[in-house]
Amino acid sequence: MVRGPGSFAPLALLVTMVASFAPTSLEAQASAAGGDFATDNAQWNGLSELLEVAAEEDAELVVTARLDLGTLTAADGLLILYPTEGLPTEDLSELMRAGGRVAVADDFGAADSLFRVFRIGRADPNPDAPSVLRLRGNDELLVARPLTQHPLTEGVGAVVTNHPRILFHAELEPIFAIGDHEAIVLAGAVGEGRLVAIGDPSLFINNMLELDGNRRFASNLLLYLRGDSGGRLFLLEPGGELVGRYGEPGADRPFHDLRTTIERVSELELPPLALRIVAVAVIVILLILLAGVLPRTSPYRASAMFREEAVAGGLSGRVEWYRARPSDLLEPTLVYKLELEATLSARLGVRLERAVHVAGVHAEDRRSARRGPEEMLSVMRSRGVSAPLVDDARRLLDELAGLASGATNGTSPPVTEARFRNVVARGDAILAALGAPAAGAAR
Repeated sequence: MVRGPGSFAPLALLVTMVASFAPTSLEAQASAAGGDFATDNAQWNGLSELLEVAAEEDAELVVTARLDLGTLTAADGLLILYPTEGLPTEDLSELMRAGGRVAVADDFGAADSLFRVFRIGRADPNPDAPSVLRLRGNDELLVARPLTQHPLTEGVGAVVTNHPRILFHAELEPIFAIGDHEAIVLAGAVGEGRLVAIGDPSLFINNMLELDGNRRFASNLLLYLRGDSGGRLFLLEPGGELVGRYGEPGADRPFHDLRTTIERVSELELPPLALRIVAVAVIVILLILLAGVLPRTSPYRASAMFREEAVAGGLSGRVEWYRARPSDLLEPTLVYKLELEATLSARLGVRLERAVHVAGVHAEDRRSARRGPEEMLSVMRSRGVSAPLVDDARRLLDELAGLASGATNGTSPPVTEARFRNVVARGDAILAALGAPAAGAAR
């Protein structure tokens, strides 16, 4: 989730990140170099897991930083993440009216140019509303739940957001919302096509997709954008550009308009004088275009080359739930499991291996991932931690591992509020007994 243009607040302690993990600043175009939202970035802030989700659904996702709208057809789908430049609203509208499906996930980027056309507004959420659920006492870490039946909500109990913006429309009902009505996801028909507006692009980064609800939502979205017509599915990276004109391939290439005009003129029967006038006009246009492409100033200005954006800070404190209305708190319990294990690893200086709990993870991988908790218990014993406390930690970690395994195969029982609060209290007691983080803790 981007707090300001081109910056990230780390998801530390929420989705397997350690509290001391330091954020980095980078420009939107850095995605190609393995930064925020980069598909070749397997770290917490990349999109490599989104490609895995697409592969699991047999939905080929074409990733591009430059897309000619003229090459798209009415059967294609397009996912735009955190646009940094205004979007070509007219051509995207034409694409959707013809049958194309477009999703725009943005919080503080440049999506307003498109949202305004469809009367979609954006605002900051109200975390103090009685029905709003937030994590770690942070007003930006909010849980969104489905409010209506839709292909995007199938199998999704909740999605966890970070620094989201809410969306509002006079007629559209929220698909996912914070609290009772503050929409995070809206969807509506545009002619024969569809538009999906999402108020949080970081729902799709790697660590967010470790959460079952977020991962299933991403899968639903990709399938929804692909549709049943056998079209292609494109992902426009942050900092990428949409060029050309829908329905007119090659409109982004140099001299396209001039070439089209000459072709049309060539079909006309004109007298010699008129042809000479047209030839002179073409020469003048070419000279103007040539003058326009010559550089007037150096492109190597320090202000442009070394610009750094502001970044948001990390997270601290304990998990808090306010007016927890749902009867099943399995999802936030699994969030707390990830957070507790990450915090324990930081306190003990143990590098914790991770495994994403999704179908297709082999038993060998799960045994490897289990070595992390076992190593933490071994370090606790070696440092003289009392046997009862080590036993408490083992029982709690085993209980949480059982819930995670049950969530994967659909056998986990509902987690009541009393059980969830008991888990949090036991985990906090263990952390309090361990004291301050160990020097050289894993980061």
